Amino acid sequence: MGLRIEAVGMIRSALTLLPKGASCLVMGALDCDFSLKDLIRKYPEYGKVFKPAAGDPRSCELKAVLGALGCGDVNTIDINERADIKTDLSSTVESSLTGKADLILDCGTLEHIFDTKSAVVNMNLMLKKGGIIIHMSPVSFYGHGFVNFNPSYFDSLYAGSGYDQIFRMMNVTVYNPFFVIDTSRLSAFPAFICKAVNKIMVRAPLFRFNVNLPLRGQKKRFSLFESAISQFGMPKNLVYCCVYRKTTEALKIPYDVWE
Repeated sequence: MGLRIEAVGMIRSALTLLPKGASCLVMGALDCDFSLKDLIRKYPEYGKVFKPAAGDPRSCELKAVLGALGCGDVNTIDINERADIKTDLSSTVESSLTGKADLILDCGTLEHIFDTKSAVVNMNLMLKKGGIIIHMSPVSFYGHGFVNFNPSYFDSLYAGSGYDQIFRMMNVTVYNPFFVIDTSRLSAFPAFICKAVNKIMVRAPLFRFNVNLPLRGQKKRFSLFESAISQFGMPKNLVYCCVYRKTTEALKIPYDVWE
């Protein structure tokens, strides 16, 4: 995943809890997964400072967006050459990165790392005490990355480590059912039918919405949401979003033990 437009609001809120000009480490050499037009429509107050990505007017330049929101020093971390800092998050990060960032953004990177335990430990090593980490990770993305995450992966990890839970949300995308049509098989149909079907297909996804979730200890509303998902068997395209503040130095790895 790239940086979704839903992340912009979470980042903006997180920055109000951090020092001015907060330093930011972005996990992965991400692109913005939204157009400049969409971003300015949602946040018109930033219209004069947002800039399109080089060579792609449909997207926005990541560092320009984060800078406009109030981040100071912004660096990307990845195993490829596109990143500002080339490192393997599966291995222990260099000591120079320890406690480096006020804000850590993991907006669709963790699921692409096979050793998620080492990666999440490294992310929190790089986070300053009092800093904030934001995860946006897939719950049901078939064929994407290595793993999907239950919300309990993050909730148990950070609750057991004594971190402050700031925000939780489920981002739901409803895709166009016609998106699966193979247009190569429509050649026998009149041109106007093929054209109409193509127009329908390029409009996927149909829409996207958020479900704000209660914080720790308030289970009822989340249980109702989970029940609805299990009853209808859809949608299969959920992204769990969570924001935590680091309050301790040690990150304790939880165990999901059946009793």
